[in-house]
Amino acid sequence: MKRCYNCGEPYQESHPFSFQSTCGKCHAYLHCCYNCRLYDPNASNKCKSSTTEWVTNRQKYNFCEEFEFAESEPKRQPSKEETKAKFDNLFKK
Repeated sequence: MKRCYNCGEPYQESHPFSFQSTCGKCHAYLHCCYNCRLYDPNASNKCKSSTTEWVTNRQKYNFCEEFEFAESEPKRQPSKEETKAKFDNLFKK
């Protein structure tokens, strides 16, 4: 299922999809690296495609023509607060 990377809201395929399409719930851009099937935070250029140009802001819409909406659970980087909370929980007794 196609979902928003930010809030998990399912994408309504009845709406036309464009580079600047946004989530109806949280208004995050949908045509972005975090929603792409090719996004891989461990890959070179953070993309499985070797022909993709560097994208500075992976949350913002981009004009990548290799974009393919991910069908699985969305991939997103945890926020600084989430990372800090996980770190702090490691050392709690």
